[in-house]
Amino acid sequence: MMEQIWRLEPKIRFRRVFDEGVLIHQDRAEVMVINEVGLTFLELCDGQRSVAQIIHRMKPQYAVSENELVRDIRSFVAELADEGILLSGEAVQR
Repeated sequence: MMEQIWRLEPKIRFRRVFDEGVLIHQDRAEVMVINEVGLTFLELCDGQRSVAQIIHRMKPQYAVSENELVRDIRSFVAELADEGILLSGEAVQR
């Protein structure tokens, strides 16, 4: 999962509103509010970076352990993937 690359479903729009994010699913006319950590992840989730690369970029911004950040991001990615908000790309080849 850490080497997986994700991208936003094309019909999803998101915006930063102060320290939170608002996701809009255009086909379903649904709105989801996400916290700053989730928003930062989505801003870095460009279909080019792996989850591990994104977490590495996020670590200096948050006063949490790497394990806690990994756990939170894994849960967040799983939820968004289940909802069809994130689409799986290819895994990073090492």
